[in-house]
Amino acid sequence: MKKLSDRDGKLFFQIWIPMLVEANKKYRVSVLDNGEVFMNLANLSVMKHLANKIWMDDKFIDEYLAKSKNLSPEERSIIQSWKRRVSGFFIIVRLTNNGAIMIGENNDVYQVLGLQSTWDEMIGGRPLPLTLETTLLPFKNSIVSDGLVSLNMVQVGPNMTKSFNATYRKAVEEEKVIKSL
Repeated sequence: MKKLSDRDGKLFFQIWIPMLVEANKKYRVSVLDNGEVFMNLANLSVMKHLANKIWMDDKFIDEYLAKSKNLSPEERSIIQSWKRRVSGFFIIVRLTNNGAIMIGENNDVYQVLGLQSTWDEMIGGRPLPLTLETTLLPFKNSIVSDGLVSLNMVQVGPNMTKSFNATYRKAVEEEKVIKSL
């Protein structure tokens, strides 16, 4: 049930929270403008709304990179890579030692690491398959989510479960599980 290293988990949020703060300054979604305030669970809907604004198009990323002079080359590279994001609905079909296995809307199969928690910890033992909405991001040589996950409490029947498992097995057999974006 793999997640990022502690160092990389901290790096992710060191990059992500200031972007959300900057998005709030631009789009004025909330009167809150402090990064610490954003980490409060009560503000997840604000954070999700801001993330959706960021992911609407790449213009925000370009503007943010141009404006943020103090970013390290590594941070710039990571933010630039987020233009290759995949947003939408996904189905978690398995939790493995290498991350959560998710099937996207186009039947692509992704291996996704947790940020600071494993996916098993994040979904709280809910039965699989599990549907959710999020944005998948490249992070170094892996895939993570933006940390803003909306679980859908849709019950998946046995026929759909068989279909999802077949999609996963086929991706494994054909070595088409996507591990980086």
